Amino acid sequence: MTHQALFRWGFAAEMMTDVISIPLTLIIYRLLAPASRFWVLLAVLLDLTQNTVNAVNAWTQFAPLTLLSGSPDLAAIPAPELAALARLALKWHDVGFATGLTFFGFALVIYGAVIFRSGFFPRFLGVLYGLAGACYLLNSTAFFLAPSLQSPVILLPCLVGEGALALWLLIVGVNEAKWREVAGRGARLRREGG
Repeated sequence: MTHQALFRWGFAAEMMTDVISIPLTLIIYRLLAPASRFWVLLAVLLDLTQNTVNAVNAWTQFAPLTLLSGSPDLAAIPAPELAALARLALKWHDVGFATGLTFFGFALVIYGAVIFRSGFFPRFLGVLYGLAGACYLLNSTAFFLAPSLQSPVILLPCLVGEGALALWLLIVGVNEAKWREVAGRGARLRREGG
């Protein structure tokens, strides 16, 4: 409660990532769909599920502010119990976040495989992106099944994998000629198939 403004800004930042990730997911779909429409659509659904889980889960991050606000509505609940409920809400937030990252991990593994096979990105980006997804999955598995094995080190490859793709897109971009070739081939196959 001493740093309410900072806590609120943190909450707002988390909500903003949920909002921003929706158009980003659609951009990734548009970018990767020519390489494998089915697998990219599956990854997008997993990605948007993660986003939905995190958005719904956000109330647990905001709950401590409500519980510790001193509102007359909470006067019947002793202060130590309110403090315990506030801590419990933050623990629930961790559970919800790990749940969301499970969906996100599967999405990144699929995106990584599609990037690897696409032909319009270097294969190493697909490997790094898939590795990032595997690390998210490992982190969530450790959270749920073996909390003593959890370590922030597990998530370092996520930073590398996601950062590598973001930097590649910002600095180099997509091999447009190969992207158009793959997109044209996919369009021809869809026309011929029905």
